[in-house]
Amino acid sequence: MSFDNLRFLITGGRKEHIFELYDLIRPKTYPGLKKIRIGNRASDGGYVMIDDFEGMKGALSLGIGNDISWDLEMSQYGVDIYQFDHTVEAPDAVKNNPLLHFHQCGISGIQGQHPKMKTIGEILSQEMSGYVGDLILKIDIDGYEWEVFEHMPMEILRRFRQICIEIHNPLGRPSQSNWRLRNLNILRKLHSVFAPVHLHANNASPPRMFCGYAVPKLLEITYIRRDGQSFNDSQESFPGEYDVPNIASLPEIKIGEILARSKRNS
Repeated sequence: MSFDNLRFLITGGRKEHIFELYDLIRPKTYPGLKKIRIGNRASDGGYVMIDDFEGMKGALSLGIGNDISWDLEMSQYGVDIYQFDHTVEAPDAVKNNPLLHFHQCGISGIQGQHPKMKTIGEILSQEMSGYVGDLILKIDIDGYEWEVFEHMPMEILRRFRQICIEIHNPLGRPSQSNWRLRNLNILRKLHSVFAPVHLHANNASPPRMFCGYAVPKLLEITYIRRDGQSFNDSQESFPGEYDVPNIASLPEIKIGEILARSKRNS
């Protein structure tokens, strides 16, 4: 038995946690669903989304790093992109695109936690106060997404029609039972409002093995607000036709096969 697996078990980890994680992120579909890749088509930085941007005027791009390919392409749909990242300066391309609005500011889940950080609620009431319709959220903030969604009020969560998110360590680290239970609670919260419609495992890190099941450390999930739509389990292969490896030199993680195994054995 691996050391990670032993720590997982002695801190209360159970197969049921793994099965629930996979149930919460298992991709769904509905009649007429059409996917499209927005952003980088060669490596990390692009996201598979639902081709449904009608009436969309504003988007939040949280954590942009050195790749704003998603932001640039999304702006071609006439969407204002509000970029927030305290770790970089404004990319040169921002200066030539009136639809890109860069802020050297970090994202927190708790208001007033840090003078150089804001909550999504503060952004929506300040920089984006003029947007009253549906919004898009793209978020990759290196693990702080859990705090952001944990403290986000449901009325703010429902403002978004689509969410593209990279989640980090979905079951926490093997010895962190409190993180594991917190993360599952947050995924339940998201699942109550949104359906996951696309899933991709970031291959920058190999999966951990818990109780004989692989759990990727990094997962990219696309959510769409349920809005009364009827969803069924997707029969696609994952990775799919629009996916590319985040690290081009490494093989993809076949998350679809992992999900299928957990479903058969649960």
